[in-house]
Parts: sequence; C-alpha cells; structure tokens
Amino acid sequence: MLLFQATLAADSTQVAADELLKQAIADADGLDKLSLITQQLIDFGIRAGERILIAVVVFIVGRFLISLLNKFVARLMEKRKVDISIKTFVRSLVNILLTILLIISVVGALGVETTSFAALLASAGVAVGMLCLVTYRTLPED
Repeated sequence: MLLFQATLAADSTQVAADELLKQAIADADGLDKLSLITQQLIDFGIRAGERILIAVVVFIVGRFLISLLNKFVARLMEKRKVDISIKTFVRSLVNILLTILLIISVVGALGVETTSFAALLASAGVAVGMLCLVTYRTLPED
C-alpha cells in the first residue's frame, strides 16, 4: 500500500512537471523553445534508458534462474530414475512456462501493463486443464 502511494505521488509530480514544461514551451520562442524541447527529449531518453536497463537486468537474472531450475529438475528426475521421455517433456515444459513468465516480467519492467497477459495465461491454463480432463475421460479403462 505504501509503495502504491509513493508511486501515485511520483506520477502526480511527473504530471505537474510535464504541465509546467508544456506551458514553458508555449510561452518561449525561438532558441529558448528549441532548448526546452531538447531538454524534454533528453529527459525522456533518460527515463526510457532506465527502463530498458532494468528490463535487461531482469532478463539476464531471469535466464540465470531458469537455467538453475532446469538443472535442479534434471537432477531431481535423475535421482528418481524417471523415464527419459518424461524427463525431456517435463524439462521442456518447465523451461517454456518459466520463459513465458520471464517475458511477461520483462514487458512489465518496460512499463507495459501486464494484467491482460495474466488473464490470458489464466484462461489458457483453464482451457488446457479442461482438455486434459476430457482426454482422460475418453481413455479406455484397462
């Protein structure tokens, strides 16, 4: 809650600063207007560069953690002496799911709202679950 309030305060401060800058650009003329626009572009570039840098760090750390988890899953299945085809399937499934979550995290770090992605993943999970249920019910009993 405190983080949300701090973010809201920072956003309102940014909006006020943008309004003041727009008014200053409208009141300025010639070279002053050009320098104000240049300053605004530099500020935008710094903010965008910061978000891109954070997204790159999130991606690198995420890939490292995914590789660690893949190795852990491989070792765990090796100890349990799981069949090779199941082992390959589970490792691929873990890798794909974690990579999808990583991509959503990176997109979120870039500043894009990720709630629609989360809803899409939830509905896909329900669809896959229903498909597995229907497939299981149609299998013949031995």
